[in-house]
This record gives sequence, C-alpha cells and structure tokens, in this order.
Amino acid sequence: MYFEAVHDAVGPSDVVKVALSELAAGARWVKLVADFPPASARALSAFALPEQTYDLDVVRDLVTATHRAGGRVAAHVTTTVVTDLVRLGVDSVEHGLALNRDTIAEMAERGTAWTPTLCAGLSSPKDAPEERRRRVGERREHFRELLPVAVRLGVPVLTGSDVVGSIPREIALLVECGVDPTDALRAATSTAVRFLGADAAAATSAVVTFDADPRDDPAVLTRPAAVVMGGVRVR
Repeated sequence: MYFEAVHDAVGPSDVVKVALSELAAGARWVKLVADFPPASARALSAFALPEQTYDLDVVRDLVTATHRAGGRVAAHVTTTVVTDLVRLGVDSVEHGLALNRDTIAEMAERGTAWTPTLCAGLSSPKDAPEERRRRVGERREHFRELLPVAVRLGVPVLTGSDVVGSIPREIALLVECGVDPTDALRAATSTAVRFLGADAAAATSAVVTFDADPRDDPAVLTRPAAVVMGGVRVR
C-alpha cells in the first residue's frame, strides 16, 4: 500500500521469496512497510488512516528467513502493531508514532533501534490545516515523553530524515524533544556506527570540524568548518 510510483507491490505469499532474492543480490537490510494508508483512502483524504499491510504470520516468516540469511529488518510502522513487530524480532523501528513505554523497554532488552524521523513526523507548513497542526502537536508531546526514556534505557536512537529535512535538523529536533545534546549527536555518529556494525565498517573514515560547539547550538551542524574523508579534505 506504499506510494505507487516508488515501489512494486509484493503479495503475502511472495514476501519471503522477494526478500531473500534481494539479500542474495547483496542487500543487507529488508525494509518492511508494515502499515500504510491504502491508495483508495488517500485519494479521498490527506488524513487517511494507515492499515496493517501483512498478517503477523507473514511478518514472522519474513523476519526468521531474513535473519537466517544474515540480513536485518527495518519496519516502517506508525500504528500500535509496532508492539507485535518488536516481539517478532524486527531490528529497527522507523517512525514509531505509537510506541509506548513497555514496548520501548522491550526494545532496550532486544537491542532494537528506533529511528523516529522527526523531520517528517513533526513537519507542518504555516498554512497547514488545523487537523495537521493538532496531530503534529500530539506527536511532539509523544516524542518528548518517550525519546529521553528510550535513550536512558539504552535503545539505539538513530537519526533519519525520511524524505524531508536533514540530519542536522533531525539532531536539533531530538534536542527539542528532550534528548541530551551529546546523545543527539551520538544518534548520528557513534550510536549509529555501533548499531550498524558491519554495515558501517566499510564506510570511509571521516572527520568533520566546526568553529563552535554544536552541543551548545545544533544549528552549528549546518556550517562545518572542514570535512575530511579518507584523509582528503573535501570541504
């Protein structure tokens, strides 16, 4: 049920086969769109509610097969089905608008990461309808309540901007939502590298310097003084 222009729909009976074919071709992650508003509902309203895309038995088979093949599963999920997905063993929750404290505690025990994509979830133009502004306000309070808890419990909270925003803006929003500035920076650096493990091991070594401390003002992250990659200054 994802946006039609950017995906090929996969029926329940083919999910595992398609995932394994991608892994065999070199992919290390499987992205599961676990819920999404159907196209028919989106055509009628910009506020169409998401629906679960696959039965949990299908997701269980997908997670099991992916892990056996050496891959990991990232789940796009905005509804309460997130609790079931964590229990089934997905490796990363993307968005997680319906997470609660109990599920976050389980994520901490399992080592499940959370990429809240605040740039996307909290975006709202000045002329946005009242319903949009209300939803964004509720999400902001939700994130303010749970993100500091997740970090304190040891959940790997990661930065990801989705289709809007940027990593510097995502770090700033983490701070606005109560995450300590140092932990917000770690979400884009050391926490991410530790969680990604082998996926990050092949990345080119990089150093970024700034004229001021971004822990005092996250906006500094948009103005790097120098960027060095693989021993070569590229900026």
